[in-house]
Amino acid sequence: MNDARSEGLVQGLAQGETRVTLVICLLIDDGKPDLIERIAMDKDFREQLYKEYHID
Repeated sequence: MNDARSEGLVQGLAQGETRVTLVICLLIDDGKPDLIERIAMDKDFREQLYKEYHID
């Protein structure tokens, strides 16, 4: 794998991790920590929450 592609992959993974962490923090702040397990297991639900919380 070339360096540019590797760097892009690393940046993409970091961005995804940041999005998940942000939605987890927002769920905790909203008193919904029970939904954390669901976002870990359900990609469609996770995407729905990204839209709901306006997370790009």
